[in-house]
Amino acid sequence: MAKKSKKKRKKNSRTAVSTASDPWLGQRTGLIIMLVVSLGFGGFMAWNLAPVEGWGSAILWGLGTVVAIWAVFALAVSFNKFVRR
Repeated sequence: MAKKSKKKRKKNSRTAVSTASDPWLGQRTGLIIMLVVSLGFGGFMAWNLAPVEGWGSAILWGLGTVVAIWAVFALAVSFNKFVRR
């Protein structure tokens, strides 16, 4: 009886270790969240700058914000892939 419980404990500890390194979100969900957040920040930036700079310049600043967010995200993903080979 004691041997069976030890085997169960070992199996449970192995599954806990393998699930700890799994990603929290799926790739599709993460990309959708990044898209929504980056477009939200870009729109917020353009909306706040429009009275001061004008809509043309404000939209360019908003697009720059979106590109900067995606650049940081791409660098983080590439660094993670490099480290986790």
